[in-house]
Amino acid sequence: MNPMRSKLFLLALPLLSLSSAHAALTYVDATGGEGGNTVNASTLSATDWYIVNPSGGADNFLWDLRTTGPGAIGYNGTAFQLNLADGSLMIMTAVTGLSANTTYTDIRLYYIGNVSTATNRNWSLSASVESATTGFVTYLDNDGNALVDSSTDALGTSDASPATDTRYWVSLPDVTTDETGTFYVWVDASSVSSDRVVYDGIAYGEAIPEPSVVLMSGLAMAGIAFSRRRR
Repeated sequence: MNPMRSKLFLLALPLLSLSSAHAALTYVDATGGEGGNTVNASTLSATDWYIVNPSGGADNFLWDLRTTGPGAIGYNGTAFQLNLADGSLMIMTAVTGLSANTTYTDIRLYYIGNVSTATNRNWSLSASVESATTGFVTYLDNDGNALVDSSTDALGTSDASPATDTRYWVSLPDVTTDETGTFYVWVDASSVSSDRVVYDGIAYGEAIPEPSVVLMSGLAMAGIAFSRRRR
């Protein structure tokens, strides 16, 4: 590499480093019903997978949108609960309005866990960013499995009953949007859950720029700086 190109490359390095910095996250609350972003993963229906159930009681074989009781206070009326007795009912949240065919990083899933570490109070779920059949990882609320108390980032709705419940987030793999600028997250009860699943929403970070774009931008800026230094 000749001296001029070496100088240009060295000048571009700070710009390349800056391009990898994490920006603010965007939170997307899971919502059901017509116009919502979450559907039954099997039927793609926006309405057949949940009911508004004030108590969140089991045995309706649906997800429950709780509106009363200490749990609902903790969920701020925006989280969906699936009791173990209801079995499995996979849902899918679509995050839309992004750049097409682009990779996004800092993907987070938010859910409610119980502060008790007793095995009969295990609130866990399984999630995937790949498909309805692959890529699932089970997240438990009592084993420290990549859990972070969500009060540390102030995204979404805060937990109003921290004495009994904790709103956590866990990191999901990077995602790549489709041609419509959408990525999907599939959520279901986990096979090891002994009580319930309580799912709240998703967050995502900045798009990852193409390496060639970052390099060319950096070299262009470095070239401008170098030419000014020669004057």
